[in-house]
Amino acid sequence: MLLILSVTRTQIYSTLNSERIDIPSLKLDINHKQNDFNEFLVKPELEDLILRTIEFGSIPSLTAAIIHKDRVIWASGFGEQSSLDTVFMIASITKTFTATAVLQLYEQGLIDLDADVNDYLPFPLRNPKYPDKSITTRMLLSHKSSLGGSQESYYDVTFQDLWRKLGFFNETYVFPSYPNWIKEYFHPNGSLYTPSVWNGYPPGPAGIATYANVGFDILGLIIERITSKPLEVYLNEEIFSPLGITNTGFNRTQFDQEKIVIPYFWNDTLDEVEPLPKYDCYAYGAGALRTTVMDLSNYLIAHMNGGISTTGFKILESNTIDLMHDCTHSSLGAGYGYGWARDSITSEWTGHNGGTVGTRAQMLFTYPEEEPDFPVGVIVIGNQGVVSESAIRMILNELMNDALTFSLPSEPININVNVEDNDKIVINWNKPLNQGNDLIKSYQIFRGRNSIEMTQIASIPGNETKYVDLMTNPNIEYYYSVSSVNGVGEGNKSIPSGPFKINLQKTTSSFTIVDLFLAFLVVNFITLRQKTTKQKQ
Repeated sequence: MLLILSVTRTQIYSTLNSERIDIPSLKLDINHKQNDFNEFLVKPELEDLILRTIEFGSIPSLTAAIIHKDRVIWASGFGEQSSLDTVFMIASITKTFTATAVLQLYEQGLIDLDADVNDYLPFPLRNPKYPDKSITTRMLLSHKSSLGGSQESYYDVTFQDLWRKLGFFNETYVFPSYPNWIKEYFHPNGSLYTPSVWNGYPPGPAGIATYANVGFDILGLIIERITSKPLEVYLNEEIFSPLGITNTGFNRTQFDQEKIVIPYFWNDTLDEVEPLPKYDCYAYGAGALRTTVMDLSNYLIAHMNGGISTTGFKILESNTIDLMHDCTHSSLGAGYGYGWARDSITSEWTGHNGGTVGTRAQMLFTYPEEEPDFPVGVIVIGNQGVVSESAIRMILNELMNDALTFSLPSEPININVNVEDNDKIVINWNKPLNQGNDLIKSYQIFRGRNSIEMTQIASIPGNETKYVDLMTNPNIEYYYSVSSVNGVGEGNKSIPSGPFKINLQKTTSSFTIVDLFLAFLVVNFITLRQKTTKQKQ
């Protein structure tokens, strides 16, 4: 058993609600990186920045991903454990899964968001200061139940596995078992109760919001009571498996132990990071999940796309997804929905963060104003606790910027042009051969009297590969260009056809002197041939 004798429980408690900016560099070799996901995407500048930042932030291992619409376009791992199948704890991002499960039951008519939660619980839940005020599921989802912030006794019971491994509690010390500890925590006669568990104001939809971890543990218990299944079983059957999520769960024993990341803790006394034992957290509904960056990406994709996953499974209806993501339900932070929060720095982004002993994670997405139908998302997970917040945020900001400006490599499109019925110009093309072809949002068709001054005449969906234009005057030379939106697979081909010319070229590139000279030769060749034909006649 690994014991970190230089760490005290008080030191660890103090990090659970703190941030640290100036942290000395990690005294470990963190220069290893692995990007074995998308070989056609190389971002050396981004990866070098991440390596420098995790050294600054003393983060031994980190994985990250960028998502465009319905696929991961970039993912990479850094540091000691850099494989993309490395399993990290994600702390409070767990709340988004719990909320998703609650809303699934809501859609099925099994939960009334405005009913008293005592209708579902095996024990009464009331703020003893307001015993006549009922608490609803909606209040728990938006942190308006009047439950207070997490007390020391909450961390005692939910982190008991870690404390025992560190020798902080005698092996004979018995904690209340799950789910009994939940009642023991908030009930005035409970063994874990302190008066500050409850706030001094009443619960209510228009009330004051306080971030309460235990509220989501209660929601997890409600899910279990309604479905008659342990929370993890329900999540696996209704969310994980349908989304193709295979390396996510609560219990560390279900994973390949070599793939579970080693948690690290910043020790102020020693002024360095220390490894901690791998442990389980018992805050099942609030913060106990562990997963990989790829599994979490599959989950986020479903939320980014109206509930529809890459497997085609629909976890929720789009209007329910919108309800969850509506961050006007609560004034908590920059705005809080039902298990989802508005980013405090860039309010256009929505998601959740997570920070606990040995992990820090961020998961965000947005609908760009310019292309609201083309959402983008970012994920960052590191294995050093909340004191690494500033470094994680620096990486997150860079990923958010790259997600909005990312340009995929392109390959020429095989363009064919035909004239049909003497009055139709039919343009056919193939999608690019690279892995990004399904990221094309649309194709833009341009036409002009010359190759420089061209006007867009049509925009067609990215799943189509044909456009028909009516030829208004067959004796005029026409220039055409097909360009894909989002920078994938732009076409470049010049074809003279019939008595006019069709010129297909890359509209985003500059037209060089060589191009002009070749075009001049083609035009003169056609003109000379026409004159010669007339003279012979």
